[in-house]
Amino acid sequence: MKEFKDKLKEKRSELGLSQQQMAEKIFVSRSAVAKWENGLGYPSDDCREQIKALFEVNDDFFRAEEPEKILCEKNRKLRNLRVRTAILYGFAALVLCLILFVLVAYICGYRLTPDELLESSPENEHTVRFCKDEFVFDCIAWDVVDENGAVLGKKFDSVNVIRKSGIFYRNELDNEEYVIRLRLEDADNRMVAMLVRVHGEKADHWFVLWSNNLTAIDETGVQGQYRKLTDRITVNGTETILQYYSYFSLKSELVTVAVDGTEMYLKPYQ
Repeated sequence: MKEFKDKLKEKRSELGLSQQQMAEKIFVSRSAVAKWENGLGYPSDDCREQIKALFEVNDDFFRAEEPEKILCEKNRKLRNLRVRTAILYGFAALVLCLILFVLVAYICGYRLTPDELLESSPENEHTVRFCKDEFVFDCIAWDVVDENGAVLGKKFDSVNVIRKSGIFYRNELDNEEYVIRLRLEDADNRMVAMLVRVHGEKADHWFVLWSNNLTAIDETGVQGQYRKLTDRITVNGTETILQYYSYFSLKSELVTVAVDGTEMYLKPYQ
């Protein structure tokens, strides 16, 4: 024997009535009809009389193998079980999607190769990005040109220090455990450059951020309208060629620095 909810739904469909139309004809809300058809409730005596008149049925229409209260409770538990199951499956699907996203991002994500350069606009500005050991260095630099427009090299304006932790990257620029800043001054206490030291597992990574007071004097004694730039400095008595005119690595402690043969002084950056 069919449950009342199934017979109600079938009879309403036979008459071509929507839940809203049926509700209006027996003077109840649409949600009440939906509740009956889902087996979560049972019509009152007055409502049953209205249904009997509308569908032209007798009391047998409302009978089932089990009492309506038991049926309603069973249907309520079944619905709750379905809801919980749907939530569980949804949560599992979300976790799976997140795992797949991380996996795909790790497998197919952009791979940095040592000393790789990525250029961006405008033409005189560049993003210099490369990786050394556990760090990714993301720097803003521009071309330095002489009075004739000839490119002397790149001058770092800023450097960002990114460290890979697992499959994610963390910005370590303000982490004093890895990054410290020093002033490079001449004998007149003028800052020639700011040195950024990044402490790595195998070596220390150093960036020379040249100051704007490094200008050049041409052959006539007139100051040129460009920054002086060198890719050679002397570190601990050994001449060092700077990568990108700004970067070098050092496995030992930095003791002395000379620029163009002139001894420089290291001081804390404030």
